[in-house]
Amino acid sequence: MTPIRRAMLDIFGREHRPLRAYDLIPRLETACGRRFQPQTIYRTLDFLMKEGLVLRIESWNAYIARPAAGPDHAALFLLCGRCGDARVVDSDALPGVLDALAVMNGFRGERRIVELQGVCGLCRAPEPSAAPSF
Repeated sequence: MTPIRRAMLDIFGREHRPLRAYDLIPRLETACGRRFQPQTIYRTLDFLMKEGLVLRIESWNAYIARPAAGPDHAALFLLCGRCGDARVVDSDALPGVLDALAVMNGFRGERRIVELQGVCGLCRAPEPSAAPSF
């Protein structure tokens, strides 16, 4: 694990939210004390994705740390369109369901990443009603 790869994983571990490649540049420069070109960031992200440590949220063009699962495991992204929260849900059942649906339709999947866009529980929560003041 090179210093830039370790630094990038540390950043994802601290942020707990999706980051775009260009969001990583100033954070890595601060962490490593030197300047980085975008190509270096993308190469590092590619390596971390191949190792199953980082996932790409296709629709947001952003990246997020993967919970403990490996590169062949399925991931479900729950993406809030209001606040930008992104959760990764890993499930042992998800690969079987996705593969079965693919086979039933004559398809062979190569990557198992599903994005579900909607509204998170915090954004859906009703505003507390104001209590009357007497």
